[in-house]
Amino acid sequence: MGVVVLAAGGVVLARALGGQDPLVWPAPTIADTHVHEIVADPEGDGVLVGAHAGLFRLREAGAEPELVGELYHDLMGLEALADGRLIASGHPDLRTDLPVLSGFRVSEDGGRTWEAISLAGQADLHALIPSDGTLFAYDSSGERFLRSTDGGASWEEGGGLAQTADLVVSEETLLAATDAGLFASTDRGDTWERRGEETVTSLAVSELRLYAATVGGALLRSPDGGTSWEPVPDAPGEIDLVRAVAGGLWVATHTNAILRGEPEGRGPWVEWYAGRPT
Repeated sequence: MGVVVLAAGGVVLARALGGQDPLVWPAPTIADTHVHEIVADPEGDGVLVGAHAGLFRLREAGAEPELVGELYHDLMGLEALADGRLIASGHPDLRTDLPVLSGFRVSEDGGRTWEAISLAGQADLHALIPSDGTLFAYDSSGERFLRSTDGGASWEEGGGLAQTADLVVSEETLLAATDAGLFASTDRGDTWERRGEETVTSLAVSELRLYAATVGGALLRSPDGGTSWEPVPDAPGEIDLVRAVAGGLWVATHTNAILRGEPEGRGPWVEWYAGRPT
């Protein structure tokens, strides 16, 4: 009998391949894993957190996170669409027999269940964003930039990019946070040009300003679409992720703490989730 094991922080997920029931011990929380995404909750005033081992709901600051659904998916590229649907990629709960690469999938019930639409077993979309009827994505497994104009049913490749951690649209320009630096495209990803000197890992647009997290965990803002940057005063440190959703600017730190600031990137920064003890 073989066993597949995924270690995520202090969590071990295992699937026995001999037909026996799968094991999960202990049940993971946000703190045990890694925060990939923060999106507005289509069913409430809080946020949904896409993590390495599950989708979690935070209803308010300090509230205990609630697992959405029954599975511990590794959710990459999570986005909330204007019509209330969720889209995502990543990897399935190892207790299932789904392909290890989730491809592009959609949830119509707030993340409780997911339907595979395309690229199952073929793509791991680490970055996935909608913009004016087009989906833009970066497939980390195939090292390719993709786009779809039919809701994710089919995809075409665009211009080449280095490994890409994040995508965002700012003033009709598509920006990509890559291992080789920040790149910009004004033709929907057919061609790319290096922009500025910073290497960033996460991007967000709030109040017409571009925000970014750096490799070193600093929070920066740019008044000119990424050509120049300045530190955000009094921002939290050790930042992995920055998102502009649910009426605020949100960050997740190295320890999976989640904080909300004002849309202009100023404090007070309210701790919604404490993360791992340091």
